[in-house]
Amino acid sequence: MQAIPNPAIDWVRFDCNNLSADEYTLKIFNIVGKVVWKETFQAAGKRAISLNLENFNKGTYLYSLVNRKGDIIGTKRLVVVKP
Repeated sequence: MQAIPNPAIDWVRFDCNNLSADEYTLKIFNIVGKVVWKETFQAAGKRAISLNLENFNKGTYLYSLVNRKGDIIGTKRLVVVKP
């Protein structure tokens, strides 16, 4: 799983690869751990999710992919910069 581009300005695309068939939730957390965005989807193999960042403040966020059982597939950092 990775965010492209990172740092991001206007939008970001999350690429998730090698997923087994399941339901997943991608969550974005602010620096204090509050969920500021999430999307749940069915996937097997690859999935790309694009997100417009116009409602996000500049700063550092964490994004995490979780399966239906609540197992964390991965957590990484996303940096949002604004001109």
